Amino acid sequence: MSLKHIFTTVFISAFVFISCDNEPLEGEFVVDDPTVLIPEFTAEIEGFTFIADTARAQTVQGVTTITGIRSNGDVIDLRLNGAGVGTFDMVTQGEAIFGINVDPTAFSSRNQGGSGQVVVTQYDTQLEVISGTFSFTATRPLLDANGLPILDGSGNPTFDVVVISEGTFTNIALESDGTVGGGDEPEFFAEVDGLPFVAGSENAGATYIEETNTLIIQGINNERLIQINIINPELGTFDLGAETENDSKATYIIDEQEPYTSLLSEGGSGTITITTLDFENNTVSGTFSFVAGRNEGTETVTIESGFFNNLVIAAGLPGEGDDFMFAFIDGISFSADDISVVTEENHTIQAIKTSTGEIITFTFPAGLETGTYSLSFSGDNNAQYFDGETTYGSQTGLLVLLENSAQFIRFAFNFQTALEEGGEIIHQISEGSFKFAL
Repeated sequence: MSLKHIFTTVFISAFVFISCDNEPLEGEFVVDDPTVLIPEFTAEIEGFTFIADTARAQTVQGVTTITGIRSNGDVIDLRLNGAGVGTFDMVTQGEAIFGINVDPTAFSSRNQGGSGQVVVTQYDTQLEVISGTFSFTATRPLLDANGLPILDGSGNPTFDVVVISEGTFTNIALESDGTVGGGDEPEFFAEVDGLPFVAGSENAGATYIEETNTLIIQGINNERLIQINIINPELGTFDLGAETENDSKATYIIDEQEPYTSLLSEGGSGTITITTLDFENNTVSGTFSFVAGRNEGTETVTIESGFFNNLVIAAGLPGEGDDFMFAFIDGISFSADDISVVTEENHTIQAIKTSTGEIITFTFPAGLETGTYSLSFSGDNNAQYFDGETTYGSQTGLLVLLENSAQFIRFAFNFQTALEEGGEIIHQISEGSFKFAL
């Protein structure tokens, strides 16, 4: 099951690399005295000197972007979460990108193994110029012919690397909207065993399940998932080393591997602190760190320096916002992006995660009153799970019907699946929640 589709992957603009010939700097630059303020953007890229033919900089909503472009299409792009003189880390306070002609994305300092720094020494909105220095290491995931990550012997994704050093940008033309803050886009960062884990605005978010009063924080980075479940969320600090799966906990998952968990039974521990929680505007921010284990604690991973800022809370309160179905399937989150309800004598509900082809289906009488009901393999109240290849039926489980009106269907659920009635349990579907506006 692929993790990369839980959130829409951030697409870094593709750039074209054609040749390595140096050419003189050209282009128009806004300066008071062109004889004094001569623009220049250069760097060393593993023995090759990058000299930009054009360069530009702009600050929009507190984010400053400095770009050097060669006429053949080579690009170095520096994005800083802020504006003004200072030092910016290219993992936690921005991103550095080197564009070449190799799909699917450019090299980025915010991928695993990336690092870097930009030092802005001049930020002059009167002269409209910016100057400074930079260096960074950028990576990109190696993919096979099917576009899937190439994994090493431990099941971790592998990366190509480029090192850019001795970078300078001097008297680059600057356009600024006057903002100086760090921007308000969603951010998610942590260090996993000392390596940066960065999830951009499209790869991080939160889901609130009102039925169980649970807030779920998620960040995705190159087939890896950090997920934190917070029971009864509010401002403050929560223990993540709970003994039972019903309490707050953190999970770290590498695609296709057994999850690591912060539960004490797996040798885990940790805390999360919610610093802002705004259900009116549906945003949440906070910090976290934890140790997660698996195989009875014989294998562990350490997550440190974690933070999330302005994550968007999806789903909201039942009866508000978009339709949704959310659940965990064998510990991995399922969030449907295509839901249909057909009503005759029965409600037949189908929720599809199109990126993986997974489908969860429920059938129960259209006139069923609110309450708690058992799910069976072939009874009136039943569920199915299709994993993309095989359909499994609900061997056991519960359906907690919260609303069945002319306006909404809402329920919580969990069930265990088997290939045949009375057969071996194959999949565990837990912490499920569903809402649909009729």
